[in-house]
Amino acid sequence: MKCLSAISALACVFLLAGCSSSPTASVVAPPSASVPSAAMRAWYQKSGEMDVNVLTMDITGLKSAGSSGGSVTSACFGIGDDVKAVQSHAPIPDADWETAWESALTAMHNGYQDCTGGLRGNNTSEITKGEAEIKSAAAALTAVTKEFGS
Repeated sequence: MKCLSAISALACVFLLAGCSSSPTASVVAPPSASVPSAAMRAWYQKSGEMDVNVLTMDITGLKSAGSSGGSVTSACFGIGDDVKAVQSHAPIPDADWETAWESALTAMHNGYQDCTGGLRGNNTSEITKGEAEIKSAAAALTAVTKEFGS
């Protein structure tokens, strides 16, 4: 579980360090801390932990890509593929948590679309908007890890 704490901390760092512009839509806040049900813990063990790890690595990759065109392109397209894969997994078996999770996935998908659209059109502001949308999901990833990973 120590690895999960490191991932949580990493996601927090990217959230706090990364957003220079605000995303177009805010991510729905996860519910307050509660005692996760057995079904919710099972979801986390089956796919949630892996999904959080993959998406956190995507945010890390985007952050480290900086302004390198090829790296940003690769990071943006990778995020699109990973979000689609995560969206195909079982939902969180709690309506409030699922709403927050889907909101974060939607923000990442919208960011992927803006990022790749900006890359195609050489539009720096659209790329920046996409990066901010993607990074806004970091708080939800951190909350999922804190809630289910302990």
